Amino acid sequence: MQLREPWIDGTEPSKQPRYLQNRSCILWSVFNGKNDWHIINVIPDPTCDPELLELSKEVVLESVAENCKIELRRGNYAVVDFDDEKRRREYQLALVTSDPYYPSDDPDPYQPWEKEKQPLDPNLMYISIKYMDPVPSLKQWYFVGQKTPREKVLVQQILMPDIELQERVVGGSPDFPPRTRKTVKNNEQYTRSVFFPAEMEMAVLDEVQRRKRLDYFIAADVDDDIDANFISEDGGDDLIVVEEE
Repeated sequence: MQLREPWIDGTEPSKQPRYLQNRSCILWSVFNGKNDWHIINVIPDPTCDPELLELSKEVVLESVAENCKIELRRGNYAVVDFDDEKRRREYQLALVTSDPYYPSDDPDPYQPWEKEKQPLDPNLMYISIKYMDPVPSLKQWYFVGQKTPREKVLVQQILMPDIELQERVVGGSPDFPPRTRKTVKNNEQYTRSVFFPAEMEMAVLDEVQRRKRLDYFIAADVDDDIDANFISEDGGDDLIVVEEE
């Protein structure tokens, strides 16, 4: 299916393989190109109220959070938005170690790794996770290290809340290549490794691109001059968003 063609980083949307004209389509004689994709750039109307524009972005982020909240559960494997320029990665696999929660339900509402502890934002929803590391020399295998610390991330940072990964079957399928099995034979932390297929990575990169188009970030604090209508009266997980400089 053409829409499943991988997204090519650095290529304009109109030139992506998934959107190109396809004369080999069985319905080409019917449409003759009249159903081709037309990719356009949408920009705000100069007369548009900036607060309405922010509100539209807020609605999108709220929808992302709500959809993730429904699927996120303890024990899931998830993909987290994780911008790491040094390792050239835009996402990270993680094991979910809690159900979604607000800081008011957390007996220790701080990030465990912070030296000077700053409280979590009370208006936003979090989950606890453990990031997964790649098995040495194997690109598509990941594991949770025995000493991997637990971290708390915003639900809005979740790219995919529940992905199905095949756990390693020692001596069966799927398993490491024979050469790698010898190397890691005595290392118990690799026993419960999981396999991350290449086609799933393509779907993740697509979602990364969609999130980038928002060009917004979640504000840690609410400025006094922001319209109070942006905050839900019941203290729910409505988002305050501000445009990046």
